[in-house]
Amino acid sequence: MVKQNRDEIKKEIDEFFKGIKNRSPEQVRKIRKKAMSVNIKLGVLRKFFCQNCNHVYTSKDSIRINKGLKIILCSSCKERNRIKINSS
Repeated sequence: MVKQNRDEIKKEIDEFFKGIKNRSPEQVRKIRKKAMSVNIKLGVLRKFFCQNCNHVYTSKDSIRINKGLKIILCSSCKERNRIKINSS
């Protein structure tokens, strides 16, 4: 097994998130694990999937905005994920 360096993994993560709508939770889990292995922070990319079950958000998921937070209710695990909204 060939070890990938940080730059190769960063490119793989960028390519992965370009087509995120067609991904399974297992694929999301693998890419998160790769990012953690070389200490790459996903940052704003984290808002595309559930932090609990790695389910990619779709139109079935409930989205609310309340007091500077975007609250997404995952349709798969019913977990609430909160994302801070910049007040600029």
